[in-house]
Amino acid sequence: MSAEVRSCASCDETGCAMHRPGTSWNAEAQRTAWLLDDVWPETASMVAAGFRSNDQLLAPGIVTGFPGRYGWPVRVTRAAVAETISRHWAMRRVARASGAVRNRTYLEHDAAIARALAKAIDYRARHLVVAQGWLPWLGQAGALGGRSFDVVMSRYPFVEIHRLLDEAAAELGASATIADFRADPALVDAEADLLAQARRIITPHHGI
Repeated sequence: MSAEVRSCASCDETGCAMHRPGTSWNAEAQRTAWLLDDVWPETASMVAAGFRSNDQLLAPGIVTGFPGRYGWPVRVTRAAVAETISRHWAMRRVARASGAVRNRTYLEHDAAIARALAKAIDYRARHLVVAQGWLPWLGQAGALGGRSFDVVMSRYPFVEIHRLLDEAAAELGASATIADFRADPALVDAEADLLAQARRIITPHHGI
């Protein structure tokens, strides 16, 4: 038995009860799934220029047509609505907490949103355009397996953030804030591995 995982959409077997003579897999029906978060002007322009009629945009939000942070220029499938509301309430609760507490809270809710978005990906999506914040958890959910993907980066990778914080802490000495945030090492490694596998890294920030 082959260890390769296949599906009816990708196999070439014709001697199968599921095969329908005279029909074939339509490559034109394949689509890109865009899994994004906040609407940056640059990201919105990219989506407006690259989104095709059979593509799928999955993004957190509360209601369709919500402006500002979730106001995309193309049709969007609102997924992870409950998780989005939970994130908003959680960030309000920790608004005055330390940076480490706020960042851990963000990561916890990013994980919940990413897992909810992963469940909504169309099976025909052979390529993904993924917000950096969702990347490790989409990998854990298996959503990246067998697909190519681009990453929309909005910040430095965790490994680089840690390096910059360490340099600043060494230069400035004792600080209650500079060195207080460290992502879990497994999360740091997962992000680095997946970034290395990405087809493209997309960002409007020249430094990144």
